[in-house]
Amino acid sequence: MKLDSAWRGAALLTGSLLLPLAAAATIPAETLVSNTVTVKYRPSLASTSSGAKRLYGSLRSAAVSACRDPGSPAFVIDAAYRACASGALDQAVEKVNIPAISELHSQNHKR
Repeated sequence: MKLDSAWRGAALLTGSLLLPLAAAATIPAETLVSNTVTVKYRPSLASTSSGAKRLYGSLRSAAVSACRDPGSPAFVIDAAYRACASGALDQAVEKVNIPAISELHSQNHKR
């Protein structure tokens, strides 16, 4: 009887740990972005390879900053954070609408 109770407790604990991960996996990435970070740039500077890389790095850093939630437990941050940062970067690349940035973004997502 004690063994059955221990298994039931372990199953409940496991389920309670996995539920936030499942919830984070089903939330659309664009919903997870709750902060806004502004990146100022000049489109003409993104016309060079080094300028485009610099702007893409700034967009990526902004996505990380917008999605960081230091109050969440580590196992929730991982899944939700990745989805949020990816969605925020996708939105930023689409919004700037610069072909060199879009190309860098597609290259980085092939990995």
